[in-house]
Amino acid sequence: DNAARFAPPSAKEFMADIPLSHPRILTTSDSRDRLVASSLDKPERGWYIEEAEKVLSAPMGDINNMPLGQLETLTNAVMRNSWMTRESRRIIDAEEQNVEMLTRAYVLTGDDKYAREAIHRVLTMISWGDNEYVKGDFNDATFLSITSLAYDTFHERLTPSERQTMLSLIDDKLGHMYDNYNNYLENHLAEN
Repeated sequence: DNAARFAPPSAKEFMADIPLSHPRILTTSDSRDRLVASSLDKPERGWYIEEAEKVLSAPMGDINNMPLGQLETLTNAVMRNSWMTRESRRIIDAEEQNVEMLTRAYVLTGDDKYAREAIHRVLTMISWGDNEYVKGDFNDATFLSITSLAYDTFHERLTPSERQTMLSLIDDKLGHMYDNYNNYLENHLAEN
């Protein structure tokens, strides 16, 4: 009888509390200066910047550089799809981490070089979604995640064309996921 109760807000209340301006995921425009100031003496700040500098000095991975010779030895579609999922995940996961480092370094410093490279990498990765060797819904989730983060964090820096490209991917991936999980999420937990 005396258990704590948590009543989530209604959808209308929830939507009304979402800031109208960007950014709103890693920080908000009115709290960014406080975030930066409070991070100045934190070791994590230096770590993000150091990692972002490493990303800037290394070439971006390329989904077209997957070692496809292995595919010829696989005898059925399940094996080939499994191999393509694993190999594409290896490249996409690495670039997801790179985009994360660049984005966080940008939020902490405001340095344009991190923003430019993060935007370039996200737009390049979006183009990988049409590659026949990119398999698996984890890749779709990664594309959705990094694109949403970039759209929010760099919103004011994006051209209208870049915004539209990102919104189109978000709409496509999120719509597909919604359709897949609609009236299924509870069963998915049991299935796994």
